[in-house]
Amino acid sequence: MYDLKTLTKGQRTFINKLRKKASKTIYQQRLIEEGDCVLIGASGGKDSMALVDILASLRKAFPFKYEIKVAHIVVRQLVKMADADKIKELCDFHGVDFHKIEVDIDFKRDPSLSPCFKCSWGRRSRLFRLTEELGCTKLAFGHHMDDANETLIMNILFNGEISSLPYSVEMFGGKFYLIRPMLELQDKDLSYYANLLDLKAETRRCPNTRTNRRDYVRKMLNEFYEIHPGLKKNVFRAPQKYIAKYLPIPVQSIDIQETKE
Repeated sequence: MYDLKTLTKGQRTFINKLRKKASKTIYQQRLIEEGDCVLIGASGGKDSMALVDILASLRKAFPFKYEIKVAHIVVRQLVKMADADKIKELCDFHGVDFHKIEVDIDFKRDPSLSPCFKCSWGRRSRLFRLTEELGCTKLAFGHHMDDANETLIMNILFNGEISSLPYSVEMFGGKFYLIRPMLELQDKDLSYYANLLDLKAETRRCPNTRTNRRDYVRKMLNEFYEIHPGLKKNVFRAPQKYIAKYLPIPVQSIDIQETKE
């Protein structure tokens, strides 16, 4: 696969820095603990491939043991979107079990739903079932800071709510947890990481991909980030630092007591 010795000292320093940052998130948020079995959903894109590499590499540094498995979901109705062999090659390189699962999705059913939603939900629901089938305690996704910021702004603008992507969320009454170990890493850094190690396994864009709300929000945020680099971290931290008394939160119930004269 790759050999870190072929990289420059600066490149190796960058790789170690990114891994340590992910490690800090995992420790602070208690995303992975002793004896966990973590299933990673790998699409073949830079983010999920970087996640496989990072979690596999960190096993040597952590003072506790955990198991990793990787799953790649293939939609039969779509042309080949990723090189599954390259995903398996990375798994073999790290000694990780690889599962390639094929699913059928009825894109014609319920025209009110977009093809992207049907595909995403179909692949994710299969990952949920596989997590239980393999006896895994955690399901890890490769979402990063940029994803969280886009989701936050999308929900504010289009859903009228303040919500984003949590580090960890309990699924199906505690059967397993969905975790995001790379939530404090940035898209540009993960791109550089994946390019240095030649990790990307995607082969083409989905034929159903089109400009959507997320693209619009991403473009808007990137324009703000160019004005001030610190804005990205500010947006990410905002949900953690909200001041309730300065928000227009409606009073749900008020107990009114009559004054006796």
